[in-house]
Amino acid sequence: MPTVKPTTCRPILKQPGDVDLTQPSILIITLDAMQTERETAAVSEPHASLIETKSRYLGTDLIQQFASKEWF
Repeated sequence: MPTVKPTTCRPILKQPGDVDLTQPSILIITLDAMQTERETAAVSEPHASLIETKSRYLGTDLIQQFASKEWF
């Protein structure tokens, strides 16, 4: 997985978003777009890596998938 700088991680963890449990065995976390397109793009790479590895949400059988809401 690519290295993500702590300065990028802090805002990600504070970012509002949506949780979707409508698909069986999948937890979809959609975060609101970051303040800049550059930050949103930087977040998409770690998200893609987590999706590729089919990471499970701690203590469950749910596979985590991440997305960012589009910039308008």
